[in-house]
Amino acid sequence: MHAHYSRHHVVVMLFIAQGLSSALCQAEESAPPLPESVPGITTINAENLASMLDGNTPPIVIDARTATGRRHGYIEGSLHLADVDTNCVSLAKVIRSRETAAVFYCTSSKCGRSLNALKIAQACAYRNIYWFRGGLEEWQNKGYPYVSANVPAR
Repeated sequence: MHAHYSRHHVVVMLFIAQGLSSALCQAEESAPPLPESVPGITTINAENLASMLDGNTPPIVIDARTATGRRHGYIEGSLHLADVDTNCVSLAKVIRSRETAAVFYCTSSKCGRSLNALKIAQACAYRNIYWFRGGLEEWQNKGYPYVSANVPAR
């Protein structure tokens, strides 16, 4: 079946598409900022994470971005578990026990994926959760090692 659209239909469809695009952009701009902290979660910065990684018992570091985001680079040694795939079963596969220190991060302090993932971990009764709120952007800006862009996601 071949669809035939009049000039009027095309103009109306473009108008609707333009309106949806505009609405989506406004929604992103008006999205509430992420909180500075979350009750029951320790918020850390790049220096804190670097110190933890150099310690006797380094934490599990979880990149909560999608595979597409991870292909743009990631913190060396981090594991990939996108927030949309995070649940009690998937967390149990990457975090040894509910007492194991786990750090969640994503792109930057404007990315909510790590926040989503750590809230799921909290609901799954993990008790040693850290939020690296500044994410990969802060890590890179402070000169810490990371795997650079255009690498296969792991």
